[in-house]
Amino acid sequence: MLRILIQAGHNPPMQPGHETETGTGGEREFAARMQAVLADLFRKDGRFHVDTCPGLMPSPGWAGDVFIALHCDGGGSSARGFGFGWPGNGRDPGRGPELAHRIAKKFAAIPHPGGHHAPDNYTDGERGYYGWSRASAPSKVLIEHGFLTNSYERVWLNSHIPEMAAATYASVLDHLGLKARHVVVPKYEPPWTVWAEGKQIGRGRVDNPYVVVRISVALRAAGKKPPYKAYVDGKPIALGKFWGPTGPNSVYVKAISAQLHAGHDVDVEHVVTIKTRRV
Repeated sequence: MLRILIQAGHNPPMQPGHETETGTGGEREFAARMQAVLADLFRKDGRFHVDTCPGLMPSPGWAGDVFIALHCDGGGSSARGFGFGWPGNGRDPGRGPELAHRIAKKFAAIPHPGGHHAPDNYTDGERGYYGWSRASAPSKVLIEHGFLTNSYERVWLNSHIPEMAAATYASVLDHLGLKARHVVVPKYEPPWTVWAEGKQIGRGRVDNPYVVVRISVALRAAGKKPPYKAYVDGKPIALGKFWGPTGPNSVYVKAISAQLHAGHDVDVEHVVTIKTRRV
């Protein structure tokens, strides 16, 4: 069987000498979720043995056919896009750049909202990553999935883990010359249905004035005033209102829409539920 090595970057326990490298806010959680979804795809394939690790890596000589380190970037609020790292600083990059190129093409086809953040392998942290010397594999790549410091990209990233995991899995198959097994990534599209008190009160997009009016009436009837808190699985994902002075409140509406497109129902103030639709 082929062996895949997958690391969830910055997750504890940490690598000795790197304990203070905790990553960008939210990076640990993202990497852990991505690792779980990606590892599951390879395990279900049946042709791979999957090894996973946190920040702390097994002793030198941890060997496989492909090593993937999962990370996110941090920078200014307008920084965006995905990128890659591979062994540098005088080390043989192996087939890492080739695998990175394949993943980049599939990320762009999702499409990733930030695009490809160039150039790749431009930081010392990427070129000199401690994982390169501790993992033995012909193909090693570090994936920077996007910028968590960009509020819109952060929402998108956390809502599109299944799509990015499927893109990475498919890229590895292409890279290794394997035919894809039938893996279906669910697709969710509007119109969404809107419910309150067990009854459907609207149907359409979240930026549709008709839908917004119906939601607003239900919230006001329940004594709620903006800004409204939106939840997914009991966890808050956005705070704001659906409509501003000149139209839809873009940040709030985009955050909710991203969750719906990812297949998650959205609860608003525990009064209104916006339900996703699989197509």
